[in-house]
Amino acid sequence: EEVAKTASKVSSIPKVRESILNIQRAFNKEPGLIAEGRDMGSVIFPEAGVKIFLTASIETRAQRRFKQLKDRTFNVSLPALIKDLDARDKRDKSRKSSPLIIPEGALVIETDDLSIIQVKNIVKDKVNKTYGTNI
Repeated sequence: EEVAKTASKVSSIPKVRESILNIQRAFNKEPGLIAEGRDMGSVIFPEAGVKIFLTASIETRAQRRFKQLKDRTFNVSLPALIKDLDARDKRDKSRKSSPLIIPEGALVIETDDLSIIQVKNIVKDKVNKTYGTNI
């Protein structure tokens, strides 16, 4: 959790973001790339053929993170996780360089009431329809 907090703080520094932009974009080579991150579809790869924006309520996200950390025997508090996620969201949405936004053309998937399998199937359907594939 500490890494996520620190990454969010460091990524709000414009010079840091600018210094790695070309490195990130260089990873986009044939046959393609699957990239995950809060600005992948809006800043790093705005021309991506498929953009997925996963979202859930802060409570759902905190519950999921709580379970992940508990399963790894980390001592965590649900209220503290909610507070940390809220602070990260506010910081990421309000930063001047690459703020957190829904990318243009992105498929927004509200995941609160969906299983991982259901989300995977929605994403697969989008990719298959976009590229005429059957993955």
